[in-house]
Amino acid sequence: TRVTLFNDLNRLLIHDDTELAEDLTKYLENEGLKINLNYSVSKIIKDEKGWRVSMKDNKNISESGEHLLIALGRKANVEDLNLEAADILYDRKGIKVNRHLKTSASNIWAAGDCIGGYQFSHIAELEAKLAVRNALLPLNASINYQGAPWTTFTEPELAHLGYTEEECKEKGLNYRVYRQSFEHDDRAMTEGTAYGKVKILTTALGHLLGVHILGPRAGELINEFVLAKRKKLKIYDIGLTSHVYPTLGLALQRATDEWFADWGS
Repeated sequence: TRVTLFNDLNRLLIHDDTELAEDLTKYLENEGLKINLNYSVSKIIKDEKGWRVSMKDNKNISESGEHLLIALGRKANVEDLNLEAADILYDRKGIKVNRHLKTSASNIWAAGDCIGGYQFSHIAELEAKLAVRNALLPLNASINYQGAPWTTFTEPELAHLGYTEEECKEKGLNYRVYRQSFEHDDRAMTEGTAYGKVKILTTALGHLLGVHILGPRAGELINEFVLAKRKKLKIYDIGLTSHVYPTLGLALQRATDEWFADWGS
């Protein structure tokens, strides 16, 4: 099967760490995926052979294929809910809520994609739990997105937590970077999935700023860091925790070991 991808931006996955997103792009291209960046589609035509996609610039490029998938994202579908009748404020992004997820109506809370935030099922569940708690119990709690983790389920997977390196630079943070390749992980080598890396961003004292994993079952592996960040653990807390051998989780521990080497030098 031949797959061609057109993207009107200069790279894939613009909300993920650039280094790992570019690594993933190279991997997919090596696997045979044809990736065209900085291309905007002008015309899509269906004929007896399938579909033909043409670009709207002067590059004079078009591609044909049997199947077509268009990924444009989504937005909150709230226009027909008659929210004005309940005095609920909203805009094109969705229903407006405060940090307690309460709407402009004193007895109505909202959660999930309709409030226009992170559009992930696990984030919607987190918001729903808080909204129900605040609706039924006193002493309203504020939403804590816990670093807003997510995973792009490509092969290999790309998992994201907290700040990217680009965001650390933009914020002027004094940060450290620690990496560990899956090429040196015995479990990954045994399973033939030894591609990608763990990348951890911390403060000088080891507080977690961001964690990004490109590799086998990255969506499972990131959860250890989600808990660590929520509990305000430091990178050496993970490094000092025994990880079972041989597992992919050892790559996480090996990455944290780099912090000890950094301090030792």
